[in-house]
Parts: sequence; structure tokens; C-alpha cells
Amino acid sequence: MLSGMKIAILCASGIGDCLLFSTLGMQLEKMGWDVTLYSDHGQSFGSWLSPLTFLPQPTLDEIPNLASHFDTLFLQHDNSLKAKAVEKLIPPLYRFFGSHKLEKHGPIQKEKDYVCQPQVSMVENLFRSAHKFFGPECTPISHLLPPKGVIYRRFPKRIAIHPTASSLQKCWPKEKFFKLKEILEEKGFNPSFIVSPKEQKEWPSSPHFPTLEDLASYLYESGGLIGNDSGPGHLASLLRLPHLILGGDGLQMPLWRPGWHLGELMIPPPFLMRLKALRKYWHKFLKPEKVATKFINNYLNN
Repeated sequence: MLSGMKIAILCASGIGDCLLFSTLGMQLEKMGWDVTLYSDHGQSFGSWLSPLTFLPQPTLDEIPNLASHFDTLFLQHDNSLKAKAVEKLIPPLYRFFGSHKLEKHGPIQKEKDYVCQPQVSMVENLFRSAHKFFGPECTPISHLLPPKGVIYRRFPKRIAIHPTASSLQKCWPKEKFFKLKEILEEKGFNPSFIVSPKEQKEWPSSPHFPTLEDLASYLYESGGLIGNDSGPGHLASLLRLPHLILGGDGLQMPLWRPGWHLGELMIPPPFLMRLKALRKYWHKFLKPEKVATKFINNYLNN
């Protein structure tokens, strides 16, 4: 690969997507690529991701100009208008699909497309695609850089609980999170809820995180994390923390679970996934006592 060739990585909008594809970006930088990653979250991570160049997600009007600025594009195809506009560009384009439907995405281009295997984590799928497109040097390593003075698991009994998610359907009920907090306190832990600044009114006494850099530093010094299927779970995994993720979609979780340092999953029993009308009741099958027990077992083994 020619040193200095410019590549744009265009990922989906989530925090987890930013972390996932920045891992790839770091590897490509080491291989000699000049990498720009388009994500609205990258700069908020500050020094944790400082070696990479980040730009905000491009607008539809800005996308045609990408063709003149980069030699290659790597697109996480999220079925958005952005993704469909990027597909029309001329430079060599690699497409990464979480799933693929012929009627929605068109035919697969064998040399330039990758479709995820649903029983393998997104991290493993991404680096299988990178191995295919860019060579065997691409391996899924942790790349976050702790700021000076931030110490790994300085407060081992502090357990971060992330009770929110991008949609209500992905959220375990609020009252169960409060019960979980009580159980952990009884077991000698110091749990605290972590939420975004705009969510703090609903979760009193939660610490304030002006940036994702502050959140990453707080998690890095904590003993572990329990939360819904959302970005902080991926961050905890990348930081090598014990973690437990609560998920309602047992069919999707093998693919979307955090995939760096493997933690625990708690999902509904398989029969619920086969009964579509009952899937919305997934949270009734996850009890706070069992969640606490499973997390503590994972915590003690890490």
C-alpha cells in the first residue's frame, strides 16, 4: 500500500460506531494510510483518540466533494441517505454491511463489499473485512490512550450503571435499575448512574460529563459497567473493564455485543425471540437479583 494515500472512513452515527471504526483507523494509520474519520463524536473523546483526524458527519451537499479529497472510501452502510449518496461517488469504495438485502442494497461486489456474519461480533467482522481489503496487518487491538494521571480501575468498587439507550425499546425499566443499585450497595459496591447531560434531570446525583473524554476517564477508573445495549458498553469493552449488557433482541446481540474485552450478556430466553408479539416484554425476564449475581461473578473473574 502506497504511503500517504488518503482514505475517508464514514461510519454510522452512534458512539459505538465511532469507537469501532476509529480502531480500524488507527491500524490503517500504522500501515501508512492518511486517515480521516467522519463522526460527530470523535473530537469529544479528546486525548483518548487524539492521533486520529476527525471531521463531523458530512452533509448531503458536502458528499460529492469527497471524491476529490480522498483516494479511497470505506463506508459503514447504515441505509441512510448519506450512505446512498456516498455509493454514487467515483473513488474506490469499500462497503461494510451489518446485514444485506438484495432488494434494498443491490448486488454484492465480491472484491469491495463485506457482509457481517450474524453470530460473530461486529469487532471481529470489521477486522475480517479489513484483512480482506487492506491486508493481514489489520488486527483488532485496543488503541485508546489514557490522559496523564488517569489510573486504570483506581476505584474498583465503583460500578457505572448506564440506564438509557437510543430508543425506549432497548431500555430495561427504570425501577429495575434502582433495585439493581440497591442490591449492589448491599454487596459492598458503590454504583452510580452515568447519563448524558440532557438526561441528568431524570437520574439525580449522576456525575456530569461535559465530553466523552470525561466519560471515558470516569469509566477507566471505575471497576466495571452494567447497562443497556448502547455506546458506553462498547467503551467499557474497549477499556478492558468487566461489563454486563442487557439486551432485548437476542437475535441481534451476538453481532452487536461489545467485542473487544468480552463481558457478559443478559438476554431473554430463546423462545421469546420466536414469538414476535411477546418480544416487547423482554425486560420481564431479566430480574435485578440475577443481573447482579451474573455481573459480580464476571467482576470477580477479571
